[in-house]
Order: sequence, then C-alpha cells, then structure tokens
Amino acid sequence: NHSKNHAENGTKTRGPDHNEGLVLGIDKAVNMLKIANRSDHTVNFINSVAEKFEFNDLFDSIICQYGILYISNRHQALINMRKHLKEDGRIGIVEHGPLNTGKSIFDKCLQELTEINSSMKSTIPDHRSEIKSEIQSAGMSTKSMEKYILYNKYNNFQEYFQWNITKVPPKLLDKLSQTNLKSLKQEIQKATQEFKRSDASLLFPHEVIFIVARVPKTIPASLPRK
Repeated sequence: NHSKNHAENGTKTRGPDHNEGLVLGIDKAVNMLKIANRSDHTVNFINSVAEKFEFNDLFDSIICQYGILYISNRHQALINMRKHLKEDGRIGIVEHGPLNTGKSIFDKCLQELTEINSSMKSTIPDHRSEIKSEIQSAGMSTKSMEKYILYNKYNNFQEYFQWNITKVPPKLLDKLSQTNLKSLKQEIQKATQEFKRSDASLLFPHEVIFIVARVPKTIPASLPRK
C-alpha cells in the first residue's frame, strides 16, 4: 500500500544465538518494490495489499510503516495481519503524529494565498485513539503507544519548496498563476526563516507515533476463563 508493510517471519528462528529467519516486504506498488529490491536482496518482496495477502506461515511480527491510514479497509487489513501472526505475535505501526511543521507551514501559506478550502490540511489529525480502537476491534490489544519528535532536513529552501509543490493536487496547482507561485514561494520563505540554519539548510520538527499491539495468548482449555 502507499507504504511498505513488512512481515517479519521468525518461524525458522531457534533462539537468540541463531541468525535465521525470513523477512517479506509487501506493497501494491510494483515500482516501489523494484526500488526496494535494488537496495535489499535479503528480503523477499511481494506485490499484494494488506487486506488480501495470504501465506501458509505464521509470523512473529508484522510492521506497517506510514501506511495504515492510507489503506482503504483498515479493519480488514488489521484482521488479515492478525490472522497471519503467531500466538502472542506483535504488530508494529508507525504513523505521522499531529505535529508536522514543514508540511503545515507550506499548506497554510498555500491556503491563505489561494483562499480555497482545498483537501490539503494545514495540520494532521491525531489518529491515535482511532487506530487503538481499530486494533481492538481486530482482536488485538495495544501494548504501547509512544510519541517521538524527529526532524526533517532539507539542504536548502529550494529543495523544501520543490518537494512540497510536487504534492499539490494538479487542479489546485492549475489555479495558481506564475505570479501567485512567486508570491507563494516568498511567503513560505518568510514563514520558514526560524527553521533555517547557518548552512542554509532547513530543519523541521516532526512527530512520529510508534504503536505496538499483540495477539492475546490462547488460554489453555484446562484453565478457567474469567
């Protein structure tokens, strides 16, 4: 899916002293798989989607990095992941937090200049409670949810501007004349001055959420259930 969903299968791992196992990378974008395969030949990459991938093996852990919110049917995807996890297996989810300064500044300036209530948002919603609820409905329990502040670095303002302008929806970009594009660039440059470093690079704080969930252990039939 829009992200890389990695399945880490340790079914062949016999203990901490053995470096054995199987790692699978799943994505629906063939081009992304080709790029990934060029950089890592220790992983088997498979063209599929989180809702429908199917393997005979059960996995120790599954990682979904920056992708759960882009999956069209998150509930089905989480159920499918749970189905492929071993008893007490783990799922790790990495997602953007509500703080994304670099994106927020660009989107805010764009909206103010165009005066259009576009689909672009100047802030990212906090999806933590939503994801936690969906994990529970898929039959797993959230074991930890931690927030970290990382940093996005751009070598210079031009690199930052070009990166973000390519993400603007074409219909909205068409509404901007060359004059407006110049004005947009000037306004954003002013708004990003506080993040500019002495070497002309830009460093923006960026919030990331790490969520770990587990499949509950099966209660032996001989033990009473609460």
